[in-house]
Amino acid sequence: MRMEVHVHGTVLLRAGTTTSQIEEALRPWLEYIDEDNLADAKSVHPDEPGVVFDKRRRVLEVCWTGDVGRSFHQIISGALASLNPFSEEAAAFEVSYYLEDGQDEFSMVFVGRAGGQRLFRSGADATGKEASALKGGKGVKGE
Repeated sequence: MRMEVHVHGTVLLRAGTTTSQIEEALRPWLEYIDEDNLADAKSVHPDEPGVVFDKRRRVLEVCWTGDVGRSFHQIISGALASLNPFSEEAAAFEVSYYLEDGQDEFSMVFVGRAGGQRLFRSGADATGKEASALKGGKGVKGE
């Protein structure tokens, strides 16, 4: 099943971090979207910058939308976790999934020394109750 996903976030990187280090950290994502480098990681929406490393400001900015499959969550979580050694401070990336059934899911992937992830599903279930928050793929009601 294919779906549209949007990845959004900014992380301040340690002094001396190079473009090649960032590209190597993000290699699983770049390979997934069949791109060789950050400059080619363009969003499907022309008004979004994609994946941009501003070396002068030491900032990696991501505003990227693409068409992905079910394995993307694992790919993006791992790729962003690979940025942990290069991050100057903690940052959060929001990953929003737009499903065919009209439901939206989003996860927060945290980058930094205490990186991790949280996955949430928006909308209501068949009983009309708000959908549960998901942690590591397991539902936790009432969060």
